[in-house]
Amino acid sequence: MVRLRLRDGSRERGRLLTRFGPDSGTLSYCRWPALPCTLGSERHVMRPASAVTRVEIHRGSHEKLGAAIGAVLGVPLGFALCGAMIGLFFQRWGPAP
Repeated sequence: MVRLRLRDGSRERGRLLTRFGPDSGTLSYCRWPALPCTLGSERHVMRPASAVTRVEIHRGSHEKLGAAIGAVLGVPLGFALCGAMIGLFFQRWGPAP
């Protein structure tokens, strides 16, 4: 997966079909999501390298950080939610105004 920033300011995501390096003249990719992704398919794009200002590659996710934040925030919020749900069964009564 690559994310491209183009000279016109737009961005595109896709899957590279050929190698792309500093000496490459063109960039061949299929827009994402597209199955199947083959040369000559409807989603296939050939773009001159000069039209691309930045190429970024997918390097994973922040799953460990998300799990840590979820554990730190999820446990107390889960207890508060359970306590509120239990509290619904205990009704409060008072005198009418």
